[in-house]
Amino acid sequence: MRRFSSLPISALALSLFIAACASDEQQPPERSGATSFCEESPGTSVYAEAFDEYMVGLAPTPRRFLNAAGTASALPEAGFSGIQRTGPAYLYPGDPAQRQAVLDKLSSVGAWPTLLVLWRGNEVVDDTTIAIRLAGHYVGGVDDGKHAPVKAMYFACDTVPWQYIRTTEEPAP
Repeated sequence: MRRFSSLPISALALSLFIAACASDEQQPPERSGATSFCEESPGTSVYAEAFDEYMVGLAPTPRRFLNAAGTASALPEAGFSGIQRTGPAYLYPGDPAQRQAVLDKLSSVGAWPTLLVLWRGNEVVDDTTIAIRLAGHYVGGVDDGKHAPVKAMYFACDTVPWQYIRTTEEPAP
């Protein structure tokens, strides 16, 4: 009776195992349900950059800013942080008496253009693109009631962190 050596069979099994492991290493990693190559959603810096891009071309140039606190148009915290690094920023309450107190305080320190920045939302355009929408209008002074445009600032993320790609002006609602 002829006996087979287990060494060649073991060597063959080991070779197949190594080849399988090597081919796994060459496969791209699975995305595990992520909607973008970026592992994180846009952070504060993206919202700050969206605000900077929103400011481009506004006339008159705002020197201070208001956030519509307690309303659907209030900026998210990350967006409000972007405004605060640009210039003086104040909460603009929904209550008319409190609003008037803010306006009185602003007019007492100067007639600078003041922009009420309005949140119009963000949208996931596709797996690698988002749009952040802002609008506004001037409050107090000679520009009171003048509307600032609705703009969408687009950011993309594929193999690098979120990057600004373009701004589009949209019709007012």
